[in-house]
Amino acid sequence: MHLLSTTLLFALLLPANLTPSSFPSFLIGVGCQKCGTTALHRYLAGMPWTGTAGRKEVHFFDKHKCERLIEETNVSYALQSYLNRWGPDHRTAPVLFEFSPKYMYERHAPHRMAQVFGSHLKDIRFLMVLRNPARRAFSGLFQQAPKLNASVFDVSAIGEMNVLLDCYNHGLSMGLPSMPRQPAAPDDSYLVQTPSGLKRHSGAVPTHVTPVAVCTHPDRQYTALKTCLDERTKMTGDQSPWFKRDLTNHFGSGSSKQAPYNGHLLRGIYVDQLRNMLCAGIQPNQIMIVSSNTLYHDQLGVLGRIAQWLNQSLPTADDVSEKVINQLTNGIVSNTRSFRHGSPDPTVMTRLDRFLEPFNDVLLHLVASLPFHANVTALSLELDRNRSHPVILKGRAKVMAEQAEAEQTKADITT
Repeated sequence: MHLLSTTLLFALLLPANLTPSSFPSFLIGVGCQKCGTTALHRYLAGMPWTGTAGRKEVHFFDKHKCERLIEETNVSYALQSYLNRWGPDHRTAPVLFEFSPKYMYERHAPHRMAQVFGSHLKDIRFLMVLRNPARRAFSGLFQQAPKLNASVFDVSAIGEMNVLLDCYNHGLSMGLPSMPRQPAAPDDSYLVQTPSGLKRHSGAVPTHVTPVAVCTHPDRQYTALKTCLDERTKMTGDQSPWFKRDLTNHFGSGSSKQAPYNGHLLRGIYVDQLRNMLCAGIQPNQIMIVSSNTLYHDQLGVLGRIAQWLNQSLPTADDVSEKVINQLTNGIVSNTRSFRHGSPDPTVMTRLDRFLEPFNDVLLHLVASLPFHANVTALSLELDRNRSHPVILKGRAKVMAEQAEAEQTKADITT
């Protein structure tokens, strides 16, 4: 029996109308939860050039099943399994689209994408919506546990902050300056910025080098974090804290529903999640970052920028369904469930903002220094609206001009 070559097997597994030379264009939404992803998915699903999967969140790359498919079969079979999430009609659209907010948060997901897409990874586009992380955490808690009240968030958020202060840098930190890290492993690497783009180097980071990211395998990140949490559990005497139960999800056991508080503050440390994508081989120019506030006020402008980025036609009233037009002109599709639970303690939010401030500052520097598709000024306003950040002051007039232009675009599309 003759073994099929990888190339031939790949061709046989692809749909009849798809060949390796005509690989589909993908737009994959990767984050973040409670930032407006449902609304943006609904808007993009109404565009004539998108083909959506059977549901908004496919959750293919953030599941252990993806890894098992790769190990037990092969990468081509895993790719075919992913493509099967789109029906035959939608699979022929110019852009295949899905939005799974956990892809950014789960450290394995981008690396599984790199395995499954292989040489085609460079052609994939990634979309993320970012929101002020402390306010995102407040909304995220009530999505998971809608019967709780605001006082639960106040206690849990401070508890999580203390856990992260003790243990985050033991595993998940990927380069925040002045914070200790675990020693380098033989397969560790780091990324540095060069005139020709990001360059990867193996081994430990030299003391004179400031890396864009320190790249450690996700298994090692989670194992190091779990070790710290186990030690902390012994010290506190709590044998089943929320953060330990949550961590079991990364090792393939347990359920997120078991944890009353699912690491929502951790989800808002965006900079290392973004670095993790870069470590997986995704280039900055493949990623568009939209602020939640921009999406709220300028849906049409956001759609226009996405269409231009994908080399697709700008949306017009003739192209978009009446339902989507009404949603766009009347405002963002909103989920106000969390507002029923009252407001968090302002003192707590101030403490959380201070904890998150260094991560947000490094995120802004990263986005500004690399060729991401992002409005740094708008992102600055989103992350820290109440502080006179230099980037905010410099770009406030520009943001106001863009908002005025968005209103004019909105008027044009409805006429």
